[in-house]
Amino acid sequence: MATIDLIGLIQSLPPEILAHIYGISALMVIGLAYKLFSRYIDRAGERLEIDSHGMNSIRLVVRVVTIILAASVLFTVYQLPTDLFVGGSALVGAIVGFGSS
Repeated sequence: MATIDLIGLIQSLPPEILAHIYGISALMVIGLAYKLFSRYIDRAGERLEIDSHGMNSIRLVVRVVTIILAASVLFTVYQLPTDLFVGGSALVGAIVGFGSS
């Protein structure tokens, strides 16, 4: 009986609130998966005796993939145009490129 009330409550919420709930829950799942995967990589790196530069490179790739995944999920949930994502990533690329030289 409590589940019926919960389903009715969810269905009665405005679409904007549902989008916020979906977005927050998606970010929480992505964050949890990142933490678990990061710990697995650390343990595997110690077990396989990978040097620190290699581990930092692997962590960087995992972070970049996580950020791209989180951004694409948020763009899908909030139905934002992908032009913003492409423009933002180009801007970040330019900033990183100028910062590294």
